[in-house]
Order: sequence, then C-alpha cells, then structure tokens
Amino acid sequence: QEKYLRLQLKTRLEIERQTKELAGLQEQRQILQDISDDDTIGFIAREKAVEDARLKAIEFGKKEVALAKLKEELAFQAIRQDLIREGIDVTKIKNSEQLIKLLEQENIAKKVSNENDEAFTQAYAERREAEVESESFKRDQEEKFRKTARDAFEQELDILEEFTELKIASNLEI
Repeated sequence: QEKYLRLQLKTRLEIERQTKELAGLQEQRQILQDISDDDTIGFIAREKAVEDARLKAIEFGKKEVALAKLKEELAFQAIRQDLIREGIDVTKIKNSEQLIKLLEQENIAKKVSNENDEAFTQAYAERREAEVESESFKRDQEEKFRKTARDAFEQELDILEEFTELKIASNLEI
C-alpha cells in the first residue's frame, strides 16, 4: 500500500509536469502549422515550415501518448490495489488488456471502486485516442509535405518553360 502511495504521488507530479510541457509544445506545433498552411510565403520557407511542423507534430504525438500512458498506468495501479485489498491475486496482470479481461468477470468487477473503474476506462480510452490522433496528424503532415514539394516542382517547371519560350523567341529574332 505504501509503495502504491509513493508511486501515485510520483506519477501525479510527473503528469502535472508533462501536461505543462505538452501545452507549450501544442502552441509551438500550432504556430508551425499556421506557417506551413500559409500559401503566401515562398516555397523554400513553406517547405521548411512544413518539415518543422511535421517534426513538432511527431514530438507532440509521442509526448501526448506518453502522458496518456502515464495516466492509464496510474488508474491501472489503483484498480490493482482495489483487487489486492479484496485478496485477489493480480501478479499475472501486467497490462491494461489483461486487466480488462479480468474485469469481464462480474464477481471481480464488483470489487473495484466505481471511481477507479471510471478513471481507468477514461485513461484507457484517452490513450487509444492519443495514439490514433498522433498517427492521423503525422499522416496529414506527410501529405502536406508531399503537396508542397509537388507545388515547388510545378513552379520550377513553369519557370523553365517560360525561360525556354523566351529563349526560343529571342533565337527566332536573330
């Protein structure tokens, strides 16, 4: 029990720290995202902004998932403590999926406090959502990078075509 309380305090402090850090990262990610969406800036600057936004999105996603996992671990441990107090052997329960499977047994599920059950369910869902959102945002950024590269290539072709037409026209005059 004492070990769990120390873990709980340490985890709550870490959650607080990571939440603050994530807020700062989210702001940086949004600024870079806004710059990368700006069609009025040059291709080189935009391409760099898209890449910077992609990297920041990956970093943000990893940290968001890590924070969600930390919250899930805290809720997981709280339910384990409920079950230990009820005399249930939880030594084989190592992850959330195993715990969910165990809680499918009604007689065991009744031994878990509603508060801990709700916290675990929410934390589990938040982690899954953070993982999906992180992957989705990463794919969006990769698509934006490809489109920006394509636009830059098309602009280069337009410039070359115009230059070639001017060169042909000047040669014809000679």
